[in-house]
Amino acid sequence: DVKSFGSFTLTYNDGLAERTTKRSFVGAGTVSYLSINRAEPYDYGTIAVGATADITFTVTCNGSTACSSLSASALSAPFTYKGGSYPGTGADCGSSLAAGASCTIITTFSPTADVKSFGSFTLTYNEGLAERTITRGMIGVGAVSYLSINRAEPYDYGTIAVGATADITF
Repeated sequence: DVKSFGSFTLTYNDGLAERTTKRSFVGAGTVSYLSINRAEPYDYGTIAVGATADITFTVTCNGSTACSSLSASALSAPFTYKGGSYPGTGADCGSSLAAGASCTIITTFSPTADVKSFGSFTLTYNEGLAERTITRGMIGVGAVSYLSINRAEPYDYGTIAVGATADITF
């Protein structure tokens, strides 16, 4: 927040003499900004293909004025807002956020392939003086993991004499 002081002077002739008048003024600019509590970019880590992982982002309006006209960009697969739409099922961000207040956004990572994915969401808002944006990147890795054993099931040891042993390497 910035408080500014100034003045202006008018000089004029009223028909009899030159005159001067002066006016002082003061104004305060209030600026607020949004912050998001997770690291940039947020890393979901490695998630099995077909599984999902949710993360809650906390958004805070910092400053002395409300952050108004709050809206969010669409997400690209495999990232979504939980339940499909902003701010995500169970989250509470709306179209405005009071100065000093916080709200939540929930995103979901649902990998469909064994690949590293990148995404982001952008919040657009008015901080009292102008429209602003903040973006949070997201990363996640889809993994197809399985174990295989090189022998058919069930493995047949065959006939072994009582007291003898047989080893097999799997």
